Amino acid sequence: MDPHLTELPLVGFIPIQFIREDKAETGEAFASEDATTELSDRAFSSLERSGDLQLLKLDTVYTANEAREAVRKCFSANVDLVVYFVPTWIDSSVVIGAVQEVKIPYVVWGCSDLNTQSLVGMVEVVASLNNLGEKFKAVYGDPSDKEAVDEIEVRARASRVLRKLRRARIGFIGGIAFGMYDAVQDLVALREKFGTEVVHLDQYRIIDEISRIPDSEIQATVSEFSKRVGRVEAPSEHLIKSVKVYLALKRLIVKFNFDAIQVKCHPDLSQIYGACGCLAVSSLIDERIPVACEGNLNTAFTMYILHELTGNPPWAHEVPAVDRKKNTLMLWHCGAGALALAKDPSEITVHQQYAGAVEKGGVMGGVTMDFWVKPGKATMAALAGMGNNLRMQFSEGEILPPSNMDLGPGKIWVRALVEMPEAETFIRNAIAHQFVTIHGQVGRELKELCQMVGISAA
Repeated sequence: MDPHLTELPLVGFIPIQFIREDKAETGEAFASEDATTELSDRAFSSLERSGDLQLLKLDTVYTANEAREAVRKCFSANVDLVVYFVPTWIDSSVVIGAVQEVKIPYVVWGCSDLNTQSLVGMVEVVASLNNLGEKFKAVYGDPSDKEAVDEIEVRARASRVLRKLRRARIGFIGGIAFGMYDAVQDLVALREKFGTEVVHLDQYRIIDEISRIPDSEIQATVSEFSKRVGRVEAPSEHLIKSVKVYLALKRLIVKFNFDAIQVKCHPDLSQIYGACGCLAVSSLIDERIPVACEGNLNTAFTMYILHELTGNPPWAHEVPAVDRKKNTLMLWHCGAGALALAKDPSEITVHQQYAGAVEKGGVMGGVTMDFWVKPGKATMAALAGMGNNLRMQFSEGEILPPSNMDLGPGKIWVRALVEMPEAETFIRNAIAHQFVTIHGQVGRELKELCQMVGISAA
């Protein structure tokens, strides 16, 4: 479990028992109730011992109505994942009644116990649910089986993110950057799959907020930011303009209660206003608000998902180089990256971003962060597509130590060298030009999330 992730997934545990129809008056179970209860208790105890879950144990249910009542309690408690434990043969309608009553991600768990016939009951339930087209996970394994518990933990972490997505508000500020068809979003598909509310604001809202920021607050923020980095080599006017964008976006996030945002930086901010959003993006991510740039809403979703899975700062970037022999990818972007991504703040230099004429005179600009991303295990992902073609591409890898190489224009940007299996194949099959990388390996969780929402995973 990542130490930065403070909120553990909450799992509801519902054990199920079966009353034989011909013994309904006496309440006689299909198998020894002592044996099935002992099996259920062992399963719950194994989840308790994992230490990576919060647990809510419900009373044993015998009927569909009791199962419906139990799952409603799970919903009221904000449970992320329900585990229906099947210790014996059961009537599949008990589980079906519950999963059709309340839509919470769920697992059906059974094991090979010849005395209670748990696996027989589990297969009956799983087959019925598959024929109904339900999206769920079947877990097979004895309560002492660490792999079974691990599967449930991974599903629970993905389910927690899905619950957060269904309650999140993501700000879509501005439009889509020029020529980036892979960044075109489908608001209906995103809402259908993830349940997330997207709120659109025009780019002018940033300028409007800037006009109301006191000079004293701007100067104080410039001073505070300058102390957080090693050197500032950018002219003060570019730093000041960049700080204004940061403070304006921060106000909009609070005003509209956003959990993440994307902002269109080119050409509106970088050329017309005269300062890109790189400082704003970097600072807000440090404050645990995922921010995507270039009008890419799909990247904002990816950043939010990866951040919620790991608790670490997500980094959006492009891929300027691949080494097929070493299986490495060079990563960089225009200059945005949370300062927490650096191994040491003293390594960070702030440069002027661009230098050129802007539409209304003056100089195109803003500031950029210059540093290598610290080494560590990582996951790289992208979300793209429209309608039924919405899909996610991801791979695990490792961010390598800084390299002495010719960086070209990237010498003043945030950058990283990543090693991953079949790096060239990953890029040949790219679904987006902009990816998100985060410290921590969560490929299994991403695969589970894609299965739950019904999108393809590559």
